Amino acid sequence: MTRAALVFLAFAVAACAKSAPEPASPLQGGACFHSLDEYCAARHCDTYDEAAAQARKPVEAGALYRFSIGTCGAYRFVQVQEGAGMSDEIFDASGKLVFSSSVADAPMCEGEFSSTLGKTPACERVVVESGDASKS
Repeated sequence: MTRAALVFLAFAVAACAKSAPEPASPLQGGACFHSLDEYCAARHCDTYDEAAAQARKPVEAGALYRFSIGTCGAYRFVQVQEGAGMSDEIFDASGKLVFSSSVADAPMCEGEFSSTLGKTPACERVVVESGDASKS
């Protein structure tokens, strides 16, 4: 390959690299990470009390619906599985959302089926309440 061809190839690669869209920033295996502050400013983020009350909602007997509520060190968590979807939220002692992870059976963000917001606290989970509508 001639020097002129190499120079042309280098410019072509550089031009393509600049025009490519920025990929979503993955965090801990999730796709489409956004800062919690940005996410909660655009939508209402539940407090711990709101999320726990929503998880305890009555559902039709036999439905695929499970929830777990508990502690994780100084944090509290709410996990919900509904159909093929799942959410996992962790809250600080004041009830503010600090981590959220969701998986769905339909694309949620940029064609991905999962989303992660925040950073997972390092702690051991202890379930203090759970429910399973499929066994009702």
